[in-house]
Amino acid sequence: MGYVTIDEETIRGTVLEVLAPAFDFAAQLTHYWGSEGVSELLGQRGTRLIRVHMIVHDAFDTDGKLIQELARSQTLSRRHGRRRTFTGVYLETPGNCTFLGFWPDEGPGTGPLQDVSGTLDPLPQGNTGGWWRQGVLVFRQIKPGGVDG
Repeated sequence: MGYVTIDEETIRGTVLEVLAPAFDFAAQLTHYWGSEGVSELLGQRGTRLIRVHMIVHDAFDTDGKLIQELARSQTLSRRHGRRRTFTGVYLETPGNCTFLGFWPDEGPGTGPLQDVSGTLDPLPQGNTGGWWRQGVLVFRQIKPGGVDG
């Protein structure tokens, strides 16, 4: 079990992997009239996308409660803050991030499904587990010290 905290709001589930690549170069492609090819203007490294792959679950006893939680997580998008907390994997706490939203995985076996074996969240009424959905929480992080720093 793990969680992701955005400001004071928590999204519970199992963090599978956090991908935090190097910061991207600011780049702009240009093409001038009457010339062949393109040119590229490169600036300093400035931002990166952090992707938190996770299974969202928290003993949701109906699919409706899971859908409500996913809708709540989308209301957190475009929040910018200095602190984000990811548990379940090692990553220094990234600051200066904007939450872009939860992007559900597509395909078989990614949910929303019920955990009938009770592996993720055993419920008190027997062998039936809660509902879950797999996806990616996406953040844009600004390089510490600003774009030029």
